[in-house]
Amino acid sequence: MTRIRPVDHDAATPAGRAAYDDVVRGHGRITNMKRTLLHSMPAFRALMEWYPLRDTVQPFLGERLTIIFAHVISADTDCLICTTFMRRIIIDSGEDPDSFALDEREQLVVDFGRCLAAPYSRVPDDFYARLSAEFTDEQIREYLTRAACHGHVPAWMPGRPLLAPRRWPPPPARGPPRSPLGLPLRAARRR
Repeated sequence: MTRIRPVDHDAATPAGRAAYDDVVRGHGRITNMKRTLLHSMPAFRALMEWYPLRDTVQPFLGERLTIIFAHVISADTDCLICTTFMRRIIIDSGEDPDSFALDEREQLVVDFGRCLAAPYSRVPDDFYARLSAEFTDEQIREYLTRAACHGHVPAWMPGRPLLAPRRWPPPPARGPPRSPLGLPLRAARRR
């Protein structure tokens, strides 16, 4: 059941129609999530900052690793919408999102995404030393910001999270994790 209905093109405000048309022109279609956010142009613009942030890290991570980084964060934070979106991009590029062939540098970036997605976003000192040997401070800031603005990551500062962390310690498990659709989470990711 839809609680907040997506905005129809004809019912949108002039700014909403222009934004709708821009998304369709640039991406071929507009998702229901974006259509729903058109009820609030500030909320819509905040979501759309994903693209400029992606463009800041893509020159040094590359298109493939930028998407894999976002996919890892989405999957590890159990964001079904974002995981599905990233999986489709990965599958369309001819790769298996459940089995990546990664070199050392790519694995380092994936592991950084996993650190950021974990509760309290702790990045161990020895890991950060390896990361900073491979990337400049500016590059690390860029993809940290991109991860934080992705909407799921409690971005870290030394000793404390920048955004509110998930409940910690987590509650005791009561069976397999479930998606919003009620499916076991791992099964939901394969669909």
